[in-house]
Amino acid sequence: MKKTIPILLAFVLFSGPVLAATEEPTVIACTFEKQPLMIMTIRGGMGASDNTVQIGQTPPVPLGIGSGLSTTTHGTKDFIFSLRQPASVTVSSAGSSSLTFSGECISTLQR
Repeated sequence: MKKTIPILLAFVLFSGPVLAATEEPTVIACTFEKQPLMIMTIRGGMGASDNTVQIGQTPPVPLGIGSGLSTTTHGTKDFIFSLRQPASVTVSSAGSSSLTFSGECISTLQR
């Protein structure tokens, strides 16, 4: 059964030092309407420089994790992720309007 991750987000954001001390990263897979699969790999938690997101089949890019939102730039587009229920991603690029897509995420921390 898939579970959404509002509790997971709180865990990831506030347990950065604990996650950094573990050997295994936390992986979060998200599907958003009209967007490719997005896979976040959380290694160091909030504020760490080694978190990444892979969008579709492209190489991973750095992912900034803040208190409530995560951000990245991929090519010419900016992505703002909210993993609260329901999960969403806002996509914007210079000179165009932002679009927000709903979706759901699952994590390696879920059982």
